[in-house]
Amino acid sequence: MGSETNCRLTGAYQAESANERHLQSLLADMPRMKEIQAKLERHRAAGQVLAKYSCVDDLEGDLEQLESRAFDRDAIDPKLYEQLVNEKRLALRGEKTRFERDLAHSPFTSIPEASRARLAEADALALEDELNRFREDYAYTLARCEADAAKTGEAPASSEV
Repeated sequence: MGSETNCRLTGAYQAESANERHLQSLLADMPRMKEIQAKLERHRAAGQVLAKYSCVDDLEGDLEQLESRAFDRDAIDPKLYEQLVNEKRLALRGEKTRFERDLAHSPFTSIPEASRARLAEADALALEDELNRFREDYAYTLARCEADAAKTGEAPASSEV
């Protein structure tokens, strides 16, 4: 029975039932599904990196506006103004440090690289849907094969996505 299961995993097993044939076709599609999963994981990681970068960028813009001549410094107490600018500088420094640490621990080395990994939302949703349908089909077909095998005393092939 162990060598029979091994034959199924290597593709040497000749499927007998419609469920087994369908399971074999799903197993053949497994590498493509793993690629889709990896692409979606990169998409999500890129979204997190870019969101953190956006926070840093927003803080830099706020600080630049505060320090620019366009800001009416006469409308605010000078001590309060200095306190506000110092707090913004401190917040910016902290956010930059966190962002640089998070970027170093991400799969990306730069913002442009993370931007390239982002997918259009419609494309990401379509890939998520395709992956979920595959998982549901795989689980259902595997359960059917296991039920068939329980009747005959054989074990179906298996893998995970």
